[in-house]
Formats: sequence, C-alpha cells, structure tokens
Amino acid sequence: MATGMGEDDILLAHLRETFRLEAEEHLERISSGLLEMEGATTAEGLSKTAEAVFREAHSLKGAARAVSMGIVETACRHLEGLFGAVKRGGPAFSPGQFDGVHRIVDAVRNLLSVPESARAALSLGILGMLDGQNPGTDGGRSPVAEPAAAPCSPQPAAADPDPSDTVRIPARKLRSLLLLTEGMLALKVEADQRVQDVYGLLGLAEPWKREWEGLPAEIGRTRRYLREIPAFDGLSKLLPAVDRLLDLVADGRERVGLLTERLSAAAFAAERERQSGGAMWTELLDEARRAFLFPFSSLLELFPRMIREMAREEGKEADLVVNGGGIEVDRRVLEELKDPLIHMVRNSIGHGIEKPEERTGKGKPRRGTITIGIAYGDGRTVEILVSDDGAGIDTAALKEAAVRAGAVTGRDANALDDREALDLVFRSEVTTSQILTDISGRGLGLAIAREKVAKLGGTITVESGPSTGTAFRITAPVSLAGMRGVVVRVGDRLFVVPTVSIRRVMRFAGGELGTAGNRELAPFDGAGVPLVPLRDILEIACDGTGGTVLALVLESERRLAAFAVDEVISEQEVLVKSLGPQLGRVRNLSGATVLGSGRVVPILNPADLLKTAWKTAAGPCGETAIRAAGNTEAAGRKSILVVEDSITSRMLLKNILESAGYRVKTAVDGVDALTELKTAAYDLVVSDIDMPRMNGVELTEKIRGDGKLRETPVVLVSALDTREDRERGIDAGANAYIVKSGFDQGNLLDVVRRLA
Repeated sequence: MATGMGEDDILLAHLRETFRLEAEEHLERISSGLLEMEGATTAEGLSKTAEAVFREAHSLKGAARAVSMGIVETACRHLEGLFGAVKRGGPAFSPGQFDGVHRIVDAVRNLLSVPESARAALSLGILGMLDGQNPGTDGGRSPVAEPAAAPCSPQPAAADPDPSDTVRIPARKLRSLLLLTEGMLALKVEADQRVQDVYGLLGLAEPWKREWEGLPAEIGRTRRYLREIPAFDGLSKLLPAVDRLLDLVADGRERVGLLTERLSAAAFAAERERQSGGAMWTELLDEARRAFLFPFSSLLELFPRMIREMAREEGKEADLVVNGGGIEVDRRVLEELKDPLIHMVRNSIGHGIEKPEERTGKGKPRRGTITIGIAYGDGRTVEILVSDDGAGIDTAALKEAAVRAGAVTGRDANALDDREALDLVFRSEVTTSQILTDISGRGLGLAIAREKVAKLGGTITVESGPSTGTAFRITAPVSLAGMRGVVVRVGDRLFVVPTVSIRRVMRFAGGELGTAGNRELAPFDGAGVPLVPLRDILEIACDGTGGTVLALVLESERRLAAFAVDEVISEQEVLVKSLGPQLGRVRNLSGATVLGSGRVVPILNPADLLKTAWKTAAGPCGETAIRAAGNTEAAGRKSILVVEDSITSRMLLKNILESAGYRVKTAVDGVDALTELKTAAYDLVVSDIDMPRMNGVELTEKIRGDGKLRETPVVLVSALDTREDRERGIDAGANAYIVKSGFDQGNLLDVVRRLA
C-alpha cells in the first residue's frame, strides 16, 4: 500500500489554502478598521467601527476553528474581547494599545504565510502577546480583563458577495490565460495584413481584366482578316499557329475574369471573417483583461498603516485621502506602480508634511493630508496624482543639492527656472535632507520611481511651491499588452512610436524652421521645439529628407521635441513584447512587436528619445539657448494667472490652459495673486472663490479697485452654485463665473478665448 497523505490530510490542506486566502481578506479589513478607529472623532463613529471590526474577527475565528487553526482562533477570541468592549461604549484604545493590536494582526498574517514547519515559533510569540497582558505598550490592563470570557454569541457577518458568484483562481493561472489571449493579437494583425494582401492582388487583377475585356472583338477581326487575305505558301503554315495563339488569348481572358471574380469573393469573405473574428477577439481579450483588472484600492490597502507608522517615526501626523480607488487597472501595472507610489508617499512624509507645531504656527491643520487621486486618462491610460499639503519644495535648496551631488553645474543650475529645477528631484543622489534616515536622505527614491514608471511606458512629473504642497502626477497604461502605435520608416528600417506620446504629425518647409545655438527649432503652438532627425538619434545611415521635413512632435515629462522621419506608414494596434533579460534596458527602446507581414519592429521609448533630443539639440550651449529661443517665440502667447488653493485643482487648470497654448503662472490665494499681478502683466486671471487669507471675490474687488489692473478680465471658478453666489461674483466685477460641479474644459477654454 502506498504511503503518503491520506484523503483527510489532502482535504485539510486544500481547506487551509482556501482559509489562508479568506483570512487575508479578514485581516486586511481588521487593519483598515483599526485605522478608522484611530481616526474616529465621535463616540458613535468609534462604536460603529469597532462593531464592524468585531464581526471580522468573529468570522475569522469561526473559519479558523473549521480548519483546526487553534492559535488563530485564540487570537481572534482575544480581539473579539477588545473590540467588544469598545463597541459597548468602553474607553478607546490608547496609541500604545493600537500598536499592540496591529502587532497581533501582523503576527497572525505572518503565521499564515510561512510553511507549516515554521509556525511553532510564531505561535509561541502570538501566545506571548495574548498572555493576559495588554497588547499595547502602555503597561496598563487590557480594556477587557479576561478576553476569554467575552461574549461569543453568533453575529451577522459583514455583507460579502454571493459565494456562488465567486471562484478562487491562482493569479498565475489567470496570467497564463491572459498572455495566451493577448498573443491572439498577433493573429488579428496577421489577418488584417492578409486582407490587405488580397485586396492588393485584386487591385492588380481588375485593371488587367478591363484591358482584356475588349479582346473578343479583336480576336474576331484578326481571324476574318487572316482568312480574307490572299493565300501564299507561308500563310498556310502560319494560320494553325495563329489560331492556337488566339485560342490561348481567348482562354486567358476567361481565366482573368474568373480569377478576378474569385479574388473579389475571397476579399469579401476575408473582410467578413476579419470583422467577425476581430469582434470576437476584441470581446475575448476585453473579458480576459477584465478578469485581470483589480481596483486601485487593492494596491493602497497597506498605505494608511504605512503612512501612520512612518509619520510617527518622524514625529508627524498625517492622514491619507484616496479618490478614485475603484478605478480598475491591470494587476501587472499595479505591481509595477507599488514602489513608485511608496517612494512618493515617503517623500511626502520625509520632506513635505511639517511637524504639528510647525503646521499650527503656519495656520494649517495639525494633521497633514496626503491625497492619492486616480482617474482614467484617454481610455488607454490611467493618471495618478499624489499630493500633500506640506511645505513644498524649495527650488533654491534643490539647485544647491544638485550642484553638491554633481548632477548639474552651478552655471546650469542658475539658468533653470522653477519648473525645470523641480525635475532635479528625479536625479540620482539629489536630496535636500540634512540627515540620513530610514525614510529620506539617500536621494534615490524618486530616481527609482521615475525609472520604474518609464519602464511601464509612462511618465511622472512634479509640481510644487513654497508652503503650498507638492504633487506628483503619474501617467501609466491601463494594460501592458496591446497598445496603439504609429509605424514610421527611417531609411530602410521600421519603428513603432506609441500613439499616446504623439502630440502631432507635422510637415515643415525649410523656411519655417528657426535656430538656437546653431540647432534647428520647429514651430509648434507659438513656441519653438527642438527638431532632431530620428536617424541621428538611432544612428542610422541614410539620405536626407530634401526640402520639406516630416516630423512627429512627441511629449514626455513636460518636454516637447520634433523628430524627423522619412515616412509615416500607418497607425495600428500592436502587441508589446519584452526584449528579454539579455536586453533588459536598451536606450531609446521599450520593446518590440511583430507586424502582420511577419517583420519584427522595435518600439521606441519616447522618454529616452526626448532626453537624447534635448541633449543633441542643445549642443555645447546646453538647454539655455533652446529655452531662450522658445521663450522668444512664445512671447506672443497670452499669459494667465491661475489662483487656486487646492494643488490638485491648480494643476488641473494649469495643464488644461498650457495644453491650449497659454503661458500660465499660479498663485495659492488672493494675497499671493495680488502680489504677482503687481510684479508681472497678465492677460487674464482664473480664480477659485473659497480660499484662505483673501478669497476670489475679494481678489476681484481689489483688481477692479486698482487703476493699473482694473481692465484685467477675471474668471471665477467655484463649487458654489447658487444665484446668490453668482451675483456676488458679478457684483465684484467678475467677467465670467464657471461652476466646478458642471465643469467642462471646453467651456473653460471657450470663455478664456473670448476674454483673453
């Protein structure tokens, strides 16, 4: 008889694996509930949250009992006692007690993640925590003296999805299924190519058929002529051969007609199959991708606890606000975004959020706020905004740090404006921290974040101002597999450029180009952008393009450049393939794809191209000459001052207006705006209403009361949507009033165009 595990043991092993997955969900909810309890401001809210967490512990206890996990059952019974006391109106936990309960939850989570053989030591550690002592560090008794005596009456479990609608499948199996489904994109691309090939053959055959259609009459006339001419010795020998030749021509005409008809039928059938097959493939891939989509909140579940602990280490207080957590993204994208988001949150706590005493001295709330907002971009991308209401980035200190680190020279640092200086935070070893800690001081975190985001094919930018906070904006693909790309030709080689990075395809005449430092600039939206032949960047030897220049204007990380190509062939869906571990990081390339023709084509990396383009275009003069030339060409653009205390809204308005070709400066409130208006001329002011120090209505009144500023148009953008609010704005002298709840960027731009 074979030895090994019996059927009962096998069943128990399967049950425990299912239990582990279920327990992770319960423990995550308990951790989240603890953070909610810690931030509760009312006794009612505290009691309600404690009851929800009590139910999670009770449900986990029952599941643990079913699979004979005694230590987990004991821990849950202890937690029931603690939470039960609070939900019945007992005292709230002290900070030390919260820490102790968090440690118990973490210990149970660790216990479930290790092999069976390693659980004995961890179980002893958990028993030590539960040995009738306070789980916190305050040295007092637990809120319930005897946890074991806590009531254990059955409680209704929290509402969960219907189990019949849920199937647990290992992620690796889903990943394999998704990869196989995504691989069908190559078949779709090949099918598209075959349809084009058939139509190409039909295009060759149809003119041939038309040419042969008049041959029967010609053949008949030729036969009659040969019979009517006088006979001679050579003719009698020639006629049989001519007859055979004419028969072949007639037969060929019929075959050409038949060939054309069959090609036409084949083209029609191929097109029909391509459309039906393409629709089925699209639906299949969408469903497969949807199965692999996870809400962004699943990535952020650990962040509240992480922020709490890091803030306490720094002697600070901070809360996390998440907007758009239900946005669903490919799990692979979430996994790659985890580290960048952690680095940005660490940066917010280490460099941004001030200590409580410093914040209250500035008139800010004692607790800082870190906001993570998620929204879909163009349907194929997701945008993540990580912002804080901290001290902001001191650009002067940042320049000094960059010079000390050797990232830039002192001369180049002085030539940078504030916006360009902020990009220095992404340089390796550049940090403004005066001391090295576990959270900050190494100058590597944000450099790693940008590298990981770029590897995804995304971008990351930063906005900040003194005492106004900092905001990082990430744009990343929703999925890693398929993407839209433009196929271009450079010499005899083909490349794919991601459509999402292309601002425009343009053709320039030689006389339209400008120069900066003996380098060419292409006109774009009233400014000059570097124009660089793509063949130079990719080091491809080929002939010049002649009198006109065909170029793609690309944008990445707030940089623009035009890249000259020989031909733009098509835009199509392509399947992105990795270059493999042997070519883990190749400059200017992000992957490869296979076209329908079977040709392997590299996919270009826009971020790398733009970095190289600016260095190439700048030459020995650095970027200063290009910026100066671009500013000269942009001098004719309208300038707008955006006044908004919310950094998220401020960035949104700034990006919308800059994308429309305006020069934009920002202010954080009315006082800041009034100072800015007196130091520079602006064509228009776009202001929020509800702001500290001086609100938008008061700012408008100040502008109308100033002899030099009174003619400046003012647009008020507010969340207040009542007749009285609009009348207040109009009475103050505003030229337009836009409500945020019905905000439409087209409406905003239309108003701005009329007034500026």
